[in-house]
Amino acid sequence: MALPGFTAHAALYRSTATYRQPARHRLVAWLRPADDSCLPAPCNLDDIEDMYRANPADCGSFYQCVWGVPHLIQCPEGLHFNAAINVCDWPRDANCQVTCGP
Repeated sequence: MALPGFTAHAALYRSTATYRQPARHRLVAWLRPADDSCLPAPCNLDDIEDMYRANPADCGSFYQCVWGVPHLIQCPEGLHFNAAINVCDWPRDANCQVTCGP
């Protein structure tokens, strides 16, 4: 089933091995906008402090990176994501601007 404006993608990634457990491979599939300008910046597996991404299409949400995969999180109603301090904040303080979309 195809959705207008989206393309399907799949990736195989290796999860981190733990003590007495071998590393495992997982297949991850997701839909992403056909227009790459609306995607969040890639997740960095090497930096656990760098786990939040602004949503370029919506100030009222953000992406949280979990094992290298961005997950969309909604801010509470009326708040915008503040990328400077990585929290949902009052719109006047968040200084968020939509950079893509209709």
